[in-house]
Amino acid sequence: ETDDAPRLQRAVDASANKVLFVPAGDYKLAQTLVITNFCSVLMHKCARFQAAKPMDFVVRVNFSPVFKARDILDFGTFFKGGRIDGCGIASCMSIHGYIHFTLRDVCFHNGKLYGLRVKGDPGPGGAELNAFNLHFVNKEKGNAGNAAVRVSGCDDNFTDCWSMDYTIGFDIEGGANFFTRCHVWGGVIGAPAPGEMPEYLKDSIGFKIRKNSGNVLLRDCYADTSTIGFLSEGWEVRILGCTYLYNMGCIKNVKPEKLDKMYVFKQPSGSMLVAGSH
Repeated sequence: ETDDAPRLQRAVDASANKVLFVPAGDYKLAQTLVITNFCSVLMHKCARFQAAKPMDFVVRVNFSPVFKARDILDFGTFFKGGRIDGCGIASCMSIHGYIHFTLRDVCFHNGKLYGLRVKGDPGPGGAELNAFNLHFVNKEKGNAGNAAVRVSGCDDNFTDCWSMDYTIGFDIEGGANFFTRCHVWGGVIGAPAPGEMPEYLKDSIGFKIRKNSGNVLLRDCYADTSTIGFLSEGWEVRILGCTYLYNMGCIKNVKPEKLDKMYVFKQPSGSMLVAGSH
């Protein structure tokens, strides 16, 4: 074995409905670590999973296959701590077919397409993700168009999450998804050419709420330096106590014509309430 994926997979497979502790250290993965057996993962804060070759995701959580056996559902499953690094060649984590799953204190680095992909299941799963203190940081060039978080489940809650230098901070669809004190900002990675927009600010969106979304709440969220702060096409969208800032220091050498069509709020369709925002 030339990477850590096989032994990590064996440890997960042997830990159904148990808690697997991952000690501090760097772990190279040349294939996706797949969790389907309600194994919870507790990573040391200095443990890091790194993509060693291109793949869809470094970690994939998928409980869909076991949902029909309702007597074995585990409503306390979690993934906590550590760092997942896509190294610009893989997305970091996918969660699918979940019910009441907790994700907290995790750093997601350099996701190629996504830092975190939360996909609702059309069957009996895909609800009640509770996400706390997540940090999404991208320092790799060449992946413009990616998203820190892409969520299409329902009844999901994100609290105290940060995104830095992904083209889209939070890409939202589904019903009754709530976001509290989530902060999106960009402009750290420079422009591809003098006078151009920084790579991850071009066509950037802080919070994107898609058409097939309803009852979405953003409370005390912060869109800091993006072409569009809040793009809403959903119904019954509430944006309360939120803030938008464009840091001119990030774009001081950009040609003026590159700054056209910038919006704090953009609402092509749907219904939206904005209150107490700045």
